[in-house]
Amino acid sequence: MEENLNTINSPQEEIIRLRKRISELESSPEPAQLQEIVAQAIEEHKELPAQGGYKLADDDVAVHARAIASLNPSAINNEDTTSEPQDEQEAYCQEQIKALLQISQDKGIVNAVDVAKKIDDFYLLDRFHSVLLNFIQNS
Repeated sequence: MEENLNTINSPQEEIIRLRKRISELESSPEPAQLQEIVAQAIEEHKELPAQGGYKLADDDVAVHARAIASLNPSAINNEDTTSEPQDEQEAYCQEQIKALLQISQDKGIVNAVDVAKKIDDFYLLDRFHSVLLNFIQNS
């Protein structure tokens, strides 16, 4: 059976294709930072149509975004009541990133990025992009 290079059928296929595209971009004559290369690869990748219900509907993206945005930071670190607000915020961000990574594994990277953008927290999105670099390279 011939593979259609213009569609994505699973999160695993998505990661394989992203890794391949990142390798191509890394070997290009124009030097760029790894973060820029991955961001470019993901943006190009988002243009590919998804098959078999792979791409989340806008309503589903919104549901995931609300669930992640509503994670309760006090429930994350409820044992340590002396923690600093900044520590609590970091724990909150870490918990959100874990949830986004789970979406990356279950629903795909493009869907997880869409959910992160929908949350509308630039700090979280920046941190998630950084973690996503490692995820793509090491998964």
